[in-house]
Amino acid sequence: MRTPRHTIRHIQTVLFAFLCLYIYNVRPAAAQHLLDSNNSEKERKALQQLKQFVTDIEQFHRSFPLERAYLHFDNTAYFRGEDIWLKAYVVRTDSNRLTNLSRVLYVELVAPSGDVLQTHKLHLQNGQAEGCLPLDSLFTSGFYEVRAYTRYMVNEGSNAVFSRVFPIFDAPQKAGQYAQAKIESRGHNKRLPDNRTDTNTMPTQAATIKKQGMRVTFYPEGGHSISGIKSRMTIVVTDDNGMPLQTTGYLVCRKDTVAAVQTEHEGMGRFAFLPQQGMPMSLHLTDAAGHHAVIKLPEPEPIGIALKVDMNDPRKARITISPSVELHNEPLALIQTYRGSVYSVVPFVFDGNPLTLNCGREDMEEGVNRFSVIDTKGNILADRMVFVHPATAPQPITVERIEGSALPYGRIKLHIKAPAGSTFSIAVHDAATDIQPSQGDIYAWMLLSSDLKGYIHQPQYYLESSDEKHRYHTDLLMSISR
Repeated sequence: MRTPRHTIRHIQTVLFAFLCLYIYNVRPAAAQHLLDSNNSEKERKALQQLKQFVTDIEQFHRSFPLERAYLHFDNTAYFRGEDIWLKAYVVRTDSNRLTNLSRVLYVELVAPSGDVLQTHKLHLQNGQAEGCLPLDSLFTSGFYEVRAYTRYMVNEGSNAVFSRVFPIFDAPQKAGQYAQAKIESRGHNKRLPDNRTDTNTMPTQAATIKKQGMRVTFYPEGGHSISGIKSRMTIVVTDDNGMPLQTTGYLVCRKDTVAAVQTEHEGMGRFAFLPQQGMPMSLHLTDAAGHHAVIKLPEPEPIGIALKVDMNDPRKARITISPSVELHNEPLALIQTYRGSVYSVVPFVFDGNPLTLNCGREDMEEGVNRFSVIDTKGNILADRMVFVHPATAPQPITVERIEGSALPYGRIKLHIKAPAGSTFSIAVHDAATDIQPSQGDIYAWMLLSSDLKGYIHQPQYYLESSDEKHRYHTDLLMSISR
């Protein structure tokens, strides 16, 4: 198991004996009531309970290391009767190296109806495998899913499964006539659902409301909006077909405008507000076509924790934990995790004021990190994902054609330059048939998409740059992920 590389940070709290390999890298921004061995008997008992819960997390992670699979395909769309050729890579997340745990990769072809049509077992050698999915027995065209997983990945449920949806077109009437690709209407209508929210995660207030051709999904930061506590709400606005809408508007409470609202990227936007039970709020939105909709916000919860994480500063994350009155003097803990490993634990008791902490960029791994507030029973009271952009971009692999003609089944000679020791695969196909080139590469999948649920449009966009705009848009994506 990998030992985190971080040094001990300055924080006045107890260091659990079993966490001698870890550090309290999340530091309070001001004096707060943190739990340590000098507290009361009740708080020492609570500290032991929190310790046991984190111990259980680590024992499970050691017993069942996480794996991630990525499949490289030879095309982005296919016709009935063709074959889907693929190269598979399976990586251990605790070392970011090709896995030595699993020997079999299961690859399934799933129909638009959800039926599994084919299951292939590919032999993994040094974390790699090759395979082929024949499409000669399909009864209809449509959107088909290819998914891949190992037995280890099943421990995480469906969330860790690699998934890619392809359009499978009707075979051309004459061989070679691929210009007019067609999909039967019934196959087109039975698209596989977007399972961004499911029952495998902590309960949240995520809710979707449809009005006037708009679908608005509300994602309170941390999973919950609590009455009387200032919060932030991320919204996703789409049309009836799920396509993102650019909208502007405002939030109204008792006929007063309390916040301006605007969607900025892929239909996502965010606003701050103060939810109050018994004081309904409505969101007024207008899209680019002039369509106007009024949507009532979900009712806030009376008891709970509001969790806010600011990622504006590229050097650190600023975490604010605000409880309702009922949770004052309750022993809780903030834990920072990365792909199952616990990186820091901060036990605390609310003294009536919000708790503000800082976590330095050097104390977080590149990719998706998670901050969670737990109680002594291990219940997650609030939860938030954040993304840390890589400090340096990966070394590119360049391809240059130096000889030959790009004709169907023609032979060409390529010059490929890659970093020493690289393992890679290459697929060459007609750019004119590149139906969905924005599915992301292995870099985007391993660093971002594999830790999130549901379809992500153009995942490589979030890795283009770590400037302020891209950091904000990436944080919007994290705000709607669980």
